[in-house]
Amino acid sequence: MNAGRGAVLIAVAVIVGFLLLHPLDDNGNGTGVLASKPRPSGTTPTTPLPTLPTTTTAAAHAPKDVKVLVINGTTVAGAASRVAQPLKVNGYNVLRAVDASAAVKAATKASAVYYVTRDYEKDAKALQLALALPPSPVTAVPTPPPAVEVSQANVVIVVGPDLARAGTAGTTSTTSRSTSATTSRATTTTR
Repeated sequence: MNAGRGAVLIAVAVIVGFLLLHPLDDNGNGTGVLASKPRPSGTTPTTPLPTLPTTTTAAAHAPKDVKVLVINGTTVAGAASRVAQPLKVNGYNVLRAVDASAAVKAATKASAVYYVTRDYEKDAKALQLALALPPSPVTAVPTPPPAVEVSQANVVIVVGPDLARAGTAGTTSTTSRSTSATTSRATTTTR
């Protein structure tokens, strides 16, 4: 009974498939070739056709393969090093943090992420998002570059006042937590 029932189900599926696909398969000339039905002259489709992107970008690289240069564009001492540290922890190949020139520091109003070559554009965008910077187009390093060491990197981060302040706040809270943990251990030891 099960074999007969299976055969009936298969036959029904074939018939339903034939009935559903047959109108799409016959263009009226008996060839069975897929074709669209002719439109009356003077009419246009009501929905626009989708457009495909004309540009592509290379896939993002593994963090270990991305050389990142963090440049301090502020007068806050150590700001670039504080921004670089979490990148190192996440596996990026972070170069030694450097200070920007006085002219660049004076002109830096906000942090920015740049790519050195276009095939690192997605990596620069990923770092921009990871640093919680406002979304904006990532561009090539400006000319003149913010530091001479730019040629050694794939992605450049210029730390502005926004990241310098955020980095300082994070460091303070970490120090405070470690002090309280040390105090608590000392109290436990003396009892």
